[in-house]
Amino acid sequence: MDVEPVGSDNASTRRVWPPTWVKREIKDMDDMQTRKALESIAHAFHTSLIQAGLTLIVVIICTLGLIQCASYSLLNLLDVVLILGLGFGTKRKSRVCATLLFVYQACNLILSCTSGRGGAIGIIALMFAYGYFKGMMGTFVYRRRKRALAKGTQLCTPPPPPHSPPAQGGGECCRWGREDG
Repeated sequence: MDVEPVGSDNASTRRVWPPTWVKREIKDMDDMQTRKALESIAHAFHTSLIQAGLTLIVVIICTLGLIQCASYSLLNLLDVVLILGLGFGTKRKSRVCATLLFVYQACNLILSCTSGRGGAIGIIALMFAYGYFKGMMGTFVYRRRKRALAKGTQLCTPPPPPHSPPAQGGGECCRWGREDG
């Protein structure tokens, strides 16, 4: 099935790119900070899917006895469920879920490094933690921007570059990214 851009005339296509939930929110709050926040949230959700999938594969392989793993058991399925649940909460832009996901991954990273299982596992865990951190920051930025829009507060715009003509409404507040007030 071909992927067609949003707004195409072919009504028989079900898959659209970019996803409609991202497009709908960008239309309401159309600025670069919000776009980046939504992208970070989506990346954190996809990172949680990848981590849960890899963990599930390792648990299944170790349970079937194909590889001898002393530290993996069926209790690690709870880890998969927890990561998926918090990842879905992050996709729904929950700041609590995003923060818990990051803290959980940071604790896993510290535990794996102190138990002597650093190396490649530590590097992969660090990459997951970075993705979750970006998602956590994205949820906070998104909520702040949405709250400012709901209050009717004018959001700051970055000042124009020095070599371009001045844009209307650019650089009006003292701190870029903060609400005026």
